Amino acid sequence: MNPLSPLTYYLRHKRSAILQIALVGLVTTSMFLLVAVLDAIPLRANSSYLGRLSRVSPMGEALDAAVISRIQTHPGVALVIPDNGMRIAAPSLFGNVAQRLLGVSPEEAEYLMQHCDVRLAQGRMFEPRTNELVLSAEVARALDLDLGSEIEREAAPSLYREVSAPLVLVGILEGTSEPNTRLGFVSAEYLASHELYMPRSTSQLVVAWPGSKTEVDGFLETEIEDEYSRVETLDRLVRAADITRSEVFLIFGIVNSVVAVAVAFVVGVINQIAISRRLDEFGVLHALGRPRRGLIRRLTMEAAVVVGTGFLLGLAAALAILSWLKVGPFYDLGVDLSLTNPAPFCFVLPTPLVAVALTFWSVSRLFARLDAVSIVEQGSTSQESRGRESGGRTQPRLSAKALSSVTFCLRHQRRVAMMILGTSLMVLVTAFPVFFLSATLSASQPEADYLLRVSEVYSIDSSGAAAGIYGQIRSHPAVERIVPAFAMGIQMILPPIAGTEAEVYAVSETDLPVLLELYDLRLHEGRISFPLDFQ
Repeated sequence: MNPLSPLTYYLRHKRSAILQIALVGLVTTSMFLLVAVLDAIPLRANSSYLGRLSRVSPMGEALDAAVISRIQTHPGVALVIPDNGMRIAAPSLFGNVAQRLLGVSPEEAEYLMQHCDVRLAQGRMFEPRTNELVLSAEVARALDLDLGSEIEREAAPSLYREVSAPLVLVGILEGTSEPNTRLGFVSAEYLASHELYMPRSTSQLVVAWPGSKTEVDGFLETEIEDEYSRVETLDRLVRAADITRSEVFLIFGIVNSVVAVAVAFVVGVINQIAISRRLDEFGVLHALGRPRRGLIRRLTMEAAVVVGTGFLLGLAAALAILSWLKVGPFYDLGVDLSLTNPAPFCFVLPTPLVAVALTFWSVSRLFARLDAVSIVEQGSTSQESRGRESGGRTQPRLSAKALSSVTFCLRHQRRVAMMILGTSLMVLVTAFPVFFLSATLSASQPEADYLLRVSEVYSIDSSGAAAGIYGQIRSHPAVERIVPAFAMGIQMILPPIAGTEAEVYAVSETDLPVLLELYDLRLHEGRISFPLDFQ
C-alpha cells in the first residue's frame, strides 16, 4: 500500500479527513445557498414590462395636455396609451413587492400583450366595464389565485390595499420569450366609472418604435421629467437594481473572504496536527531518497483531495436543496431560480483554493527545515529548531503539571496560536452578518416610534376620509384631540441595502404647539414657519 496515497491517508486518519470534508462541505453549501437565494430576488421582475414600455406618471391626478402632446410628437414614439390602473402587492422572499395592474381597454391590452411577447395561457380576456382582471402566472401563484378567484381589500389589506371593490381573475398570462414577465390588466372603464375607485390618477404608457426605446427613454428622463411628472424606464430600474445587487455582493464578498481564510486556517491546523504525528514517516521516506518536492506535492494532494471532496459534496447538497426550492417554495412565490447561475460558484470557489494554497505553504515551510536523520533519531524537524525550542538544551522541559492547559500552551505555542486564530475567524464569520444586519434593522425601527403617543387614521384612496368617521373618533371618551394633517415621507438610506422613512406632517399653527408638548420637543435651531411662509 502506498503510504502517501490519499486513500491511505483517509484510511489512516478517518476522523481528520471526515472533519475537513464536513467543514468544507458545510461552508460551501451555506454560502452557495445564501448567494443563490439573494441573487434570485426579483428586483426587476415586478416591473419587467418596462423592458418594452416606459411610464410617465403625474404627481397629481393627470399629466398636462402639453406634456402628453410633446411625448406623442416625438419621432421615436409609436403610441401613447393612458393607464388608470392600480397597485397590488405580491409576496416575495423578503416581504411584499408592489405589482402594477395596467388599467386599459381590452383592445389596448391585446396590443400591449403582443408588444411584450405575452400570451393568454388560461381563461379569457377581461370584458370592458367589468370587475375582471388578468394576471401573469407568476403573480397568480404568488398570490395563490386561480381562475374565478376574487381579490379585495378586506381579504388581505396588506396585499390589496387599493382594491376598494372585488375584482375577479378571469385570465392567466405567460411570457413567450421571457418566462418571468410579470404583467396584469384591469378594465380602465370599470375603474373610471366605479364610485369606490374614484378619483383616478392617469399615467401614460409610452411605446417606442423598434430600435428607438433607448432614445425615447433618454428623452423622457431629460425633457419630460420634472416636479410635476415622474418617469419610469428600464434603464433607470436596471441601474437601481444593479446598485442594490452590487452592494449585496460586496458585503457577501467580504464575508466570503473571511470565511475562506477561516476555513483555510482550520484545515491547516488539522493538517499540521496530522503531519506532526507523521514526522518519523517523512524522515524515513526522505532518507530513502524521496525528494522534498515530491513529498510536498503528495501531501498537498492529500489536502486537495479531501478539500475537493468536501467542496463537491457541498455543491451537490446545495444544488439538491436549490432544486427542491425551485419546484417548491420558490415556484409558489413566482421566483425564477436558475441552477446554472455562475455567481454562487464564484463566491464559493475561493474557499477550497485558499485552503489548498495555505496547506501547500505550510507543508513547504515544514519541509524547508526537514532533517531526516534528526527526525528518525529524535522526532524533530531539525536539530537546530529543537535547540531553539528548548533554549539550547537537548532534553525537553519537564513540568509537574504535564496535563495543565498552561503547560500545553507553553509547549505548543504555534499550534495554540493557529487554533485561537482559526476559532476567532470562525466566530467572526458567524457573528459579522448577524451583527451587520441586526444593526441595520435596529436603525429602521424608529420609523413608527411616533405612534407610541398618537394614532393615525388615513384614507386608502385620494377621496379623503368621510366626515362621519371623524365624528365617531372625536366622540369617543378616550380621545382627547384630533389633529388634521397632510403627510409626506422622506426616504433615508441605511447602508448597505436597507432604508427607512421619516414622516413629515403639515399641521395648523394651533395644533403644532400641542404636538411639540406631547413629544417633549423644543426648537433647537432655526425657526418655525408661519402660515403661508414658503421659505
